[in-house]
Amino acid sequence: MLYNLYIEATRRHNNAIECNMFKKHHKIILTVAILGVTLLWGNLVFAQDVTGIEELGGVLPLGREDIRIIIAKLIRIFLGLLGIIAVAIVVYGGFIWMTAAGEPKKVSQAKMILTSGVIGLLIILASFAITQFIFNSLFDAIYGRQAQVESYIAQYNERLSGSLGMGIIESHYPARGARDIARNSRIVITFKEAINPASIINDTNGNGAFGDAGDKLNTDNVKISKSAQRTEGPYVAAGAGMTADRKTFVFMPDDYLGSSLENVWYTVNLKGGRDGIKKVDGSAAFEGSFSEGYAWEFETGVFLDVTPPKLLSIIPRSGTYPRNVIIQMNFSEGVDPTSASGIAEVTGEILSGFNNIEIKGGNVSLAGTFSIGNEYKTVEFVTDDFCGTNSCGGDVFCLPANSEIKTLIKAATLSSAPPAAEFPYDGVVDLAANSFDGTGDGIASGPSNDNFSSIFNTSNTIDLRPPTILSIYPDIDEGSVGLDSPLFAIFDKVMSATTLNTRNVAFISEPIYEYWYTVASENLNNNNEPTLDNPTRTKMTIRHNPFAPSTDQVRFDYYPSLNSEVKDLMQNCYWPGKGPSLSGVCATTDAAPYCCNGTPSRNKCEKMP
Repeated sequence: MLYNLYIEATRRHNNAIECNMFKKHHKIILTVAILGVTLLWGNLVFAQDVTGIEELGGVLPLGREDIRIIIAKLIRIFLGLLGIIAVAIVVYGGFIWMTAAGEPKKVSQAKMILTSGVIGLLIILASFAITQFIFNSLFDAIYGRQAQVESYIAQYNERLSGSLGMGIIESHYPARGARDIARNSRIVITFKEAINPASIINDTNGNGAFGDAGDKLNTDNVKISKSAQRTEGPYVAAGAGMTADRKTFVFMPDDYLGSSLENVWYTVNLKGGRDGIKKVDGSAAFEGSFSEGYAWEFETGVFLDVTPPKLLSIIPRSGTYPRNVIIQMNFSEGVDPTSASGIAEVTGEILSGFNNIEIKGGNVSLAGTFSIGNEYKTVEFVTDDFCGTNSCGGDVFCLPANSEIKTLIKAATLSSAPPAAEFPYDGVVDLAANSFDGTGDGIASGPSNDNFSSIFNTSNTIDLRPPTILSIYPDIDEGSVGLDSPLFAIFDKVMSATTLNTRNVAFISEPIYEYWYTVASENLNNNNEPTLDNPTRTKMTIRHNPFAPSTDQVRFDYYPSLNSEVKDLMQNCYWPGKGPSLSGVCATTDAAPYCCNGTPSRNKCEKMP
């Protein structure tokens, strides 16, 4: 009996000692466990939601995240899982100790579990500290640098400019920052896609048509004003016209711009957003990064433009050419797109549609499209007679074979204040509405007297040799390029000026920021000198706002590129990865005047689906 009492007293004494030992250390154990859970949970949450980085959720954004950050996150998540396991082990060890009831074996087991758990947890916490330090340093190095880059780029962003070239705007007149513009100049804007005319033109005369006599500019979406008054107006009232493809709009101010005493700056602002300018399908014309719209400035001089436009060159002008040649007309200044571009239609032998310029094969008017480009200085004609494909599989259209091709450029009927012409124009006029001077004598005399005609002949061959680039500037290894230096490429053939545009010539930067660019062209001889007669080459020039200068922290790389819609004057695409087949000439005959898949054919080619 006494022995049993002794054993029970001893058991209770040992339990009390063990309990006191646990009480002595339980605060340390619980503190370590709580600290571990808190830190590990916080780091797991932080791994999922880092400022400036997308949540990891169930799918890592591997296509957008820096790979070093992704690896650091994965390591930290792995350590977090190990930490949770270690905390669970500590809790398990404590549970065994508390339920050991004095059994030496269980107490010893609990001590071993607790010791291992705490040591493991301390190691994991130390690993977390090291990982967190590395992660923060890595994050600051990558995204802190990005913040520096973005801050630096913000200094060179030209706000509301990127739609020119990079966005929906192909070109406009006057150019950005142009100076000494005549007070009677028109304002022209060309888009890359067809625009809903009601978002730019008011049907003022109420006849249901847009852009005819009497219609006015929609000043809700297109605001033209003196730069000092650009926010509150008044805004310039103007007549408004457009080309048949609904891509180019011409604004004719009701009064002369500026002043006869001093130069005046003007701002043109095109409204973006869903309630601004719209495409023909009703969607916003200015989207994404350019959704705010577009704006530019120009300065008027103190004079009026009373100099009529002249023809500098026409290609071909004489001689015999392959029948897939484009007829190219280069003027001394920009011409009004509504007077010099459009679609000529022929029913029987009756010409309809656009007829301010007329092309005949023999004595029959030809159907086709007159396009304008090169800052409104070049007009090109392509027939609608599909006759083959180029090396890219693109359509080639032909003039009649073995024929005399006649070109007639018409002067416009003069108004009561010559050299200005009457609107709507029945001939070609410049961007101050001066009628075409076909004789080149400096005097606008109107139709008949100032009409210009030219004749050349076609053969029965089709030229399918693609163009190549002879030289570029700057080249890949060029250094110390001026911040406002234009870029250029020289082709080995005369190119179609209307295909050298910002739809086909891309110019991007890395890092990306908002800037503008335009594309122009000039014909050269074999010595790379500008020429009007018998050119053999074309120089393409890219103009842009000043480059953002590189620093030790930020480097800017620029990438101009051309797609296969760039074509020569024979409609052959620029495609450096594919050369011409055979000699590049399809030897058609009178009996087989078409070239289908590189083979002469008596029947018209069928277009590929």
